[in-house]
Amino acid sequence: MTRAVVLLLVLGLVAFGAAAVGVVAGVGTGPCGERRIEAASSTTGFDATFVGDTMLGDAAAPLLAAQGYDWAFAGLAGVLDDGFVMANAEGPITTLTEPFDTAQHWHYNAQPGSAAAIARVGIDAVSLANNHAMDRGPAGLADTTSTLTASGVAAVGAGPTMCEAELPLLVRTPAGTLGVVALGKYYGREKTASLAGAGTVAFSEASIIRGATLARSAGADWVVAFVHWGGNYGDVDAEQEDLAEAFAEAGYDLVVGAHPHVSQRIDVIDRMPVVYSMGNFVFGAPGRFAPERPGAGLVVKASFDQDGLAALTVRCVDTNNDTVAYQPRPCDAPMAATTFASLNPAMVVNGGVGTLAIP
Repeated sequence: MTRAVVLLLVLGLVAFGAAAVGVVAGVGTGPCGERRIEAASSTTGFDATFVGDTMLGDAAAPLLAAQGYDWAFAGLAGVLDDGFVMANAEGPITTLTEPFDTAQHWHYNAQPGSAAAIARVGIDAVSLANNHAMDRGPAGLADTTSTLTASGVAAVGAGPTMCEAELPLLVRTPAGTLGVVALGKYYGREKTASLAGAGTVAFSEASIIRGATLARSAGADWVVAFVHWGGNYGDVDAEQEDLAEAFAEAGYDLVVGAHPHVSQRIDVIDRMPVVYSMGNFVFGAPGRFAPERPGAGLVVKASFDQDGLAALTVRCVDTNNDTVAYQPRPCDAPMAATTFASLNPAMVVNGGVGTLAIP
């Protein structure tokens, strides 16, 4: 698989204070550095693939210890195309086991060996802008980013301070530069990045606009929001719809979402597709799926060219651990048909792949 081969993280601390205060206040101060990787592409177009919740631990841990972390991806051969691939890392990668928030009902951690398996399957970057990034506190977050970086996987959406947490990921290719902005809901003061504190970046009008501004000013030709929102195992809610409008108004090209653990519909707002939820990808918790939402995950490939986002192609992955036993695989024909029918009426399905052209 052709992979992003260079991982660079440059943090200019001179601008640290101004940048951190600026994002909180919504003031357009300059960035404190740059987070970027290099990816292969043609000179005329670039494909970026996005997948949902990924966590190699929890209930799957005994199987993974016996079989190895690569085993979890064995049923997905051919699902991830060559090129840039990004997932949601739903939990820290650390040996720490003590919960940071003892009142939180669900909390996770995956062992450091899982990071290399994530890289080997072809995942180039992960979002940490989620409700589990701080499950092991600032130390667990630091372990996560350092372990991923050592494995060649970029991480975006959280950091030791707001200065680093707000930086978009720039994916530089021969065809152009993709900027990925990772944002999530507000998960509490102790889990939200601040001037001198670790955490994630919460949705606000200011953070949505600033993310696009930072990406565009750093040279991004296309800007994608990788977001964490919605309710577990449910349908799209009003807050998601309102936030989607805000992203469209801020000039994003695409929004891809995670958190609900099930797939949700795809809307198009002013030529900006919104994949409200990609569901799970390879997720080590059992899940609580219902017959009407059986646990299908989406693998979403966005094709960009000089005119912007040209099309989305979508594959369906069965992630219901009651049936796949922590080894996801492509959906069978009935599950794929049901899933594609729920996404967007303009989607054309052929050979198990749905295609949505952007008008």
